[in-house]
Amino acid sequence: MKTHEGEQQSASKGLAYEEEGTAPATGVLDYLASIPFVLYFLGVLVFYEILLRFAHNQADRERAAAGLNRGVRNSLRVVGTKIVIKIDQMPDENRPWLVVSNHQSLFDISVLHTIFAEQRPKFVAKQELGRGIPGVSIVLREEGSALIDRSDARQSISAIKKLGAAMTDDKFCTVLFPEGTRAKRGKMKPFKPRGLETLLKHCPSAVVVPVAIDGSWKLAYRKYGPIPWGVTMTFKVGSSIDPSEKDRKEVVEEVEGSVQQLLTAIRSS
Repeated sequence: MKTHEGEQQSASKGLAYEEEGTAPATGVLDYLASIPFVLYFLGVLVFYEILLRFAHNQADRERAAAGLNRGVRNSLRVVGTKIVIKIDQMPDENRPWLVVSNHQSLFDISVLHTIFAEQRPKFVAKQELGRGIPGVSIVLREEGSALIDRSDARQSISAIKKLGAAMTDDKFCTVLFPEGTRAKRGKMKPFKPRGLETLLKHCPSAVVVPVAIDGSWKLAYRKYGPIPWGVTMTFKVGSSIDPSEKDRKEVVEEVEGSVQQLLTAIRSS
């Protein structure tokens, strides 16, 4: 197992579904650090928006997308955020990877992108993220991610089918958050199985990589307030799951259980 960028001490214990963390208190340092953070963060988005608009080919766009997500991740250092990455196993690189994770904040996306950057990750994301966010929206629209309308099941399944077929052909990585929404206080929600089952059906060669995330919800807890100082985000990559010759519903249950166990392990450490 590999550990990067520090250690986490968590007061949260118990089963993942039963967890609901305590909101961070607001301090003077939060306000002081949030100003340079916002400037840095917006600067990264605007800079890479320009690069992406002038990218000449797919390789240029992929390099710009990787730079964008590294920049967003690095911006969190301004507010004292510690990012801990623990990796039990990385799977066979010759197969498409389907990364399945719980979801606590939009910052999850950038950190996951940096973890799996060599596999050229795409995302299943809500349609609203495909417009209005400098850098981020253009990456989601043009890099092959599935943008879904959560009120239109037919459109959503069609977009995910297309993504699954592209995974089979190009052997890239797709990141999926089956809870369907972010956990406001880190409380993991039951998985919605349809998207995962659809990807498994249309990319049968994929290997599933379970990931648990904890702590990032604190960064987004205050909708209009400052970013909390010194938050620790932990990402734990579990052992891969080979869905070959398994019932898809069984695989969904196995992956959900694995993510839950990884989350409980983070909180028990």
